[in-house]
Amino acid sequence: MLILTPCMQSIRNIPFALFLVLLGLQYSGPIKSQSPGLQGQLFSNTSGLSQSAVTSIMQDSLGFLWIGTREGLNKYDGYSFEQFRYHPDTVSLSSNAIRCIAEGRDGVVWVGTDYGLNKLDRLRGHLWTQYLTDQADSSYGRVINSIRIDKEGSVWLRTENNLVRLNPETEEFTSYKLYQDDSNLPEKDKSFSIVIDPVGLIWMGTKDGLQVLDPETGDIQIYSGMSGKGLKSNKIPMIFQDKDERIWCGTADGLYLFFRKTGSFLNAKEIMPELGSLNVISIGQTRKGELLIGTNQSLIKVLPDLKTTTKLSGFNRPDVYTRFTAISAIYEDRSEILWLGTNSGLVKIDQKDKKFGLIRNEMVSSIFLDMNGDLWIGTDGMGLNLLRDGSGPAVKYNTHARVMSKRLTDDIIHSIHRDRKGNLWIGTGNGVSVMQTGTNRFRSFCSGEAKVLCSLFDRQHIYDIFEDSKGFIWFAASNGIHRFDPEDRSILSIRRIHYGSEVLEVKDVYCVIEDPEGRIWIGSSVGLIRHDPATDKYDVYQAGILTSSSSINSNTVFSLHVNNDGELWIGTASGLNKYKYESGSFEFFNDPVELSEMRIYGIQEDSEGNLWLSSERGLATYHPELETFIQFGPVDGLQNNEFIQGSSYKHTDGRMFFGGVDGLNIFHPDSIPYNQYMPQLAFTQFVRFREQGGMSKPIALDRVSTVIVPRGVEIVTLRFAALEFTAPEKNRFMYKMVRKGQDGLWIHNGEQNYVTFYRLSPGKYTLSVRGSNNDLLYSAEETQLEIIIPFAFWNKTIILLIYIVITGLVLIAIIQLRTRSLRKSNRILRKKEISAMEIERQRHDLARKNKNITDSINYAQRIQHALLPTNESFSNLLPESFVLFKPKDIVSGDFYWINQHGNKVYVAAVDCTGHGVPGAFVSIIGFELFRKITTSEQGSNPAMILDTLNENFTDIFSDGEQVYLNDGMDLSLCIIDRKERSLDYSGAFSPLYLVRNETIIEVKADRFSVGADVHFSAERKLFKSHKIFLQKNDIIYLFSDGYADQFGGPEGKKFKYRRFRHLLLTIHKLPMKKQQSILDASIEEWMGETEQVDDILVIGIRP
Repeated sequence: MLILTPCMQSIRNIPFALFLVLLGLQYSGPIKSQSPGLQGQLFSNTSGLSQSAVTSIMQDSLGFLWIGTREGLNKYDGYSFEQFRYHPDTVSLSSNAIRCIAEGRDGVVWVGTDYGLNKLDRLRGHLWTQYLTDQADSSYGRVINSIRIDKEGSVWLRTENNLVRLNPETEEFTSYKLYQDDSNLPEKDKSFSIVIDPVGLIWMGTKDGLQVLDPETGDIQIYSGMSGKGLKSNKIPMIFQDKDERIWCGTADGLYLFFRKTGSFLNAKEIMPELGSLNVISIGQTRKGELLIGTNQSLIKVLPDLKTTTKLSGFNRPDVYTRFTAISAIYEDRSEILWLGTNSGLVKIDQKDKKFGLIRNEMVSSIFLDMNGDLWIGTDGMGLNLLRDGSGPAVKYNTHARVMSKRLTDDIIHSIHRDRKGNLWIGTGNGVSVMQTGTNRFRSFCSGEAKVLCSLFDRQHIYDIFEDSKGFIWFAASNGIHRFDPEDRSILSIRRIHYGSEVLEVKDVYCVIEDPEGRIWIGSSVGLIRHDPATDKYDVYQAGILTSSSSINSNTVFSLHVNNDGELWIGTASGLNKYKYESGSFEFFNDPVELSEMRIYGIQEDSEGNLWLSSERGLATYHPELETFIQFGPVDGLQNNEFIQGSSYKHTDGRMFFGGVDGLNIFHPDSIPYNQYMPQLAFTQFVRFREQGGMSKPIALDRVSTVIVPRGVEIVTLRFAALEFTAPEKNRFMYKMVRKGQDGLWIHNGEQNYVTFYRLSPGKYTLSVRGSNNDLLYSAEETQLEIIIPFAFWNKTIILLIYIVITGLVLIAIIQLRTRSLRKSNRILRKKEISAMEIERQRHDLARKNKNITDSINYAQRIQHALLPTNESFSNLLPESFVLFKPKDIVSGDFYWINQHGNKVYVAAVDCTGHGVPGAFVSIIGFELFRKITTSEQGSNPAMILDTLNENFTDIFSDGEQVYLNDGMDLSLCIIDRKERSLDYSGAFSPLYLVRNETIIEVKADRFSVGADVHFSAERKLFKSHKIFLQKNDIIYLFSDGYADQFGGPEGKKFKYRRFRHLLLTIHKLPMKKQQSILDASIEEWMGETEQVDDILVIGIRP
């Protein structure tokens, strides 16, 4: 079903007739108004309610919502339900069966149950007081059906047979006996309500008609059906007084209006025949004057004119329609939220206008509004729809249209554009179609152009169409970017870009835009591209080192926007970027965090400079200068959280259009009906954590102004709530904590509704909190809580004076001892001077010896470098490769090795035990063993090479049974067979990474080293070999553990393999030398001032 939301009637300059036309998108019959139905939320026992059968609802003066059920009482703060239940004591509820709730003076909560009356006095502790539960009080009746509070604060109770008044000050009860017809037997579990009118009369529904008490005289008057006044049945369980002071009576056979002057009743179906016979269970009224009637299966809404009624059988939840069960309670809170108590749970319905107009439709992938009011809507798979302004149903264009003039080449519509000559262009999933001026049919673009090859667009997605200032038409396609010249009818295709010494293959181009300088910016899956038509030069910006100002934060660019100030904004798969023309650098926006986690599919700007961003997480508005960020979701009227790339449009009059998977949102930013209800703030809980461990039971804080923290408490957590229930999860908070009498700064706490303090010093503090609703409208006044941390007894004045005297005596003693110590120190100092001279002589000897050792190590470095393969030899054997080699010390324990025999190339990355001199010695032995083994018959298989290497190490590092050296090598060895296009790999602890189809495949190594544990294992371990058949564009990486184990970064942590793999996956398409430089720069920036902890070796090969 296509749904048109009511708030669309208020959108600027859009005739309502147009939106009735929109119904034709999914409705093939005649156009007629449809009700969008109620959008609601259901709370049940699985949501935290004590039970799903709700009997009563009340919002107290603080803003908390109280919900009575057949199995307990609940208090709701927007985040959770606090339950109150019966316990066998005198300080809890007397019964779990709750019938009614009311609030008296000073915030006292009165609760009527099946077994007496209960009072919660929050000013004097959170304990319950029970009334009418003793046998002596049984004459009043123990079942409390209804509670009302009059102007003097007296509590009026409706029991089974009586009306009872309670004086809260004296706790005295006065009972009024009601008229009883003994022949009319009462029904079991039937509740009867009361109301108090403006003059103080008490009106009661009874089994014997409507009765009214005058409290001043004690007289009771009866109005019943027996008097022939229009009442069909005397049983009136429900009465309600509306805003016009009319008395409504709900019975099992209908709704009646009572006329006081005549004492007669009028059945409502006589003025509203569509009501029929109703079993009225509950009655309520909205602030707009709408009368609400709850029945066994529906909610009936009666407009104030008492002529128009609407019957609602259920409400919509996300992905499910829920039917009403018996509605026992109806309540509208202070922010126009309607709460319904049903047998299935508590239903929440927000009656405020939604912020965004909504058209329910297929997946809307592109939008364009003509100047004449025609709206073109492209879908992802259902073709193109044209809605002519007020002229009838939608005109549909698709691949299977019966009329040839309505037929398209593809049903996926990515983009719509009308050029300056009036031609309408559409980009589809199978090329470009165009409707030329003066025609009413689309044709394939290439079919009418002699200079345009159809193969250029065949089966290609056209994501964007853009016309630049010179009249060129740009097509952003899956196979590159194409520019069409309407004058000479020629087309220029750009599929590869040469920039510097690099070549970039352009693919999956999503968007094109022109900046004020006439430069063309192109967003694609391989980065951001800038083209200067004046010089025909291209610049490419890609993701690299994330802290570099010359890089964007993702290579996938979905959207581009030039704002009113000429600034370029870039929406990527990792959030929002801005290009700074002056410095040629980029700025990332990651505050708030949500901004950096969005895939930004569309960017539009309103007249105030706010950026409207569509993503897979809903719609958001961001003002860069004010740094205000507001995110919207389905609760605000959005079609869904998920929007579609490129499906956004802004009309010249300021209206905005955003399309997504479930329809189209239309709005004007200046006409959004933001929530104007300020929340009430309240502290809810106080939780303590003692130094010995353990959390105390949470203490309720509503109506508490001061908290004293006992000794031994180290951690204090205080919870609070903004009691505006439109979208509590979006309410935000700020707080300040100061010592009494001081001022402080407000700290924004985001959506977190609690603060925690650690080891507060003794004193008096004031915690002030302000909260907002879901639209960031903050409460006008702050809510305060005084927190007292008592001083310990030793901090008192007398104890402090004693401390001062003792401290003075101790200081005198210390001075005396210090004088003696100085004399002794002078004698010792002379001896130390003599010792220092001897130490200086020894230092010179050590420096000379150290120089000799260093010279030897430097010479060893030259020997080791001579053994390593040269860059030239490595490049000759593997042209598409790089080696990043960064020793920790002068000589290295890591080395790499390459050799060729016939069609096979041997490559190894080796990490010897340790680094520096010990590692270098082991590496020299490894060089010789590799040379020896690979020239033998055992050199055809990498596993056999490692097994032989293992045996040779055993022989070298063994001295009979006397000496065992725990030395060895972790390594990756692969043999590349060029003829067979295969790779054989074997490894000792060092895996091999294969990048294929944008995915890293890790080839596991054996979990033991070469030669390291041959003396500690009775069983000889053999290495395994892995064979991989290579594919085009495969890249392999060999490496030691030095890169991933390097410490650094903002928190001084390891780089780790997860970050290493992500970096490789980001750069693997780049040229090999470019990869080497990025890897080198990334680890250098990561290290910063941190010392290198190990040798680093990374080898990349594109076989």
